[in-house]
Amino acid sequence: MVRALALELAPQGLTVNALAPGFVPTDATAALHADQKFSERIAGRAPLGRRGEASELVGPAVVLASAAAAYITGHMLTVDGGLTCALSWGAGGTCVAARTCSEMESQPSRLVPRLGGVLETSLYVADLERARAFYQHVFGLEAFFRDSRMCALGVVPGQVLLLFAHGTTGSPAPVPGGFIPPHGAIGAAHLCFAIPAGELTAWEAHLARHGLDIESRIAWQRGSTSLYFRDPDGNSLEVATPGLWPNF
Repeated sequence: MVRALALELAPQGLTVNALAPGFVPTDATAALHADQKFSERIAGRAPLGRRGEASELVGPAVVLASAAAAYITGHMLTVDGGLTCALSWGAGGTCVAARTCSEMESQPSRLVPRLGGVLETSLYVADLERARAFYQHVFGLEAFFRDSRMCALGVVPGQVLLLFAHGTTGSPAPVPGGFIPPHGAIGAAHLCFAIPAGELTAWEAHLARHGLDIESRIAWQRGSTSLYFRDPDGNSLEVATPGLWPNF
């Protein structure tokens, strides 16, 4: 959204930027911070070794809103004590990135190359066109590619949902430069979409407009809420607000 608005408003001389706070106490995260053990574990994972405070967002916000940031637009400024730059975690929530070089060299088996996220998630469907229409209409996903075997849908930057027709993935699939190994699944799969805390009511209304029954609603102890429903192939879908997992 930040990048889209930045491109749209740039001709008018307007800049659009955003802050991405880490684990900062707010009304929205009060339930999470009330769990002392959980709060301490998350705060301890930041390389700076503590949680952030809401007051520490003021400085970055002032900079982005000032003339000093006149040539910055479409940028998401992360204010999380270094949490997202950590490579991996060691025992006791210690950040590998914060260890000394000698410690890393003496314990190479503990080093994990950096991940950027889950890029692709696959579902297997009986009617590829029906499934494509469902995910595009209900979730607003963009079709990147489709043929008789599969359809690739963009979720958010860096995430793609792959839909495969049943019976088309049991053999290697030749592609330029090599082949894709066989894969597949039997039975109903599960997929969860992350949604902002303030969008839960909107999603309930949206699902109702599409005639989708909410099979289950769970209010988790850490403050997250999940809605479960089904796609045309019987796969279990979920939308969940923040607080479901330690990293969301």
